[in-house]
Amino acid sequence: MIEQFEAAQQLCELLLWDSPVLAQKCFANFQQSIDANDDCFDLAEALRKALRPILSYRDWDELDAMLDDLQRLAKMRRLPIVLVTDNEDSTQNLDDEDDEPRFNPEDSDEFLAQVNDALVEDGYNLWSWETDSGVFCVFIAQAQDKETIYHLTYILGFTDDSGVAMRCCDVVG
Repeated sequence: MIEQFEAAQQLCELLLWDSPVLAQKCFANFQQSIDANDDCFDLAEALRKALRPILSYRDWDELDAMLDDLQRLAKMRRLPIVLVTDNEDSTQNLDDEDDEPRFNPEDSDEFLAQVNDALVEDGYNLWSWETDSGVFCVFIAQAQDKETIYHLTYILGFTDDSGVAMRCCDVVG
């Protein structure tokens, strides 16, 4: 359990690289949640709740709203990322009027991979974190931290067979 606490703390620090104070606050919230539910706690849910300030939660049919969330998070964190411009609707993000939409909100895997491709250009990745419902939970992390985040997810037990897997959206499917 100590190893998982340390991994959770390091994950908070990596995901809040731009705000060490907020990283400490999120980890403290995580610790309080674990302490309050000592007998039966859900590690993934406690950590998601603590990291809520940097996560986007959306239903499968709200991917266009997720794009707006991610743009807001990028702006809030002063990231040089433009997913949606101020003068366009998120469902109409066309490079040219005859082109296909930049992001396909009809296919969630393709949509997440397309957003990740846009983020990679600026040194970031989009990550998806499984929930026990049909809700998508995503966040932005620095691309340089990808392997470390995968290592931490293994320690935390957020693997493919866990039902709460955390994975980079760098491939479709």
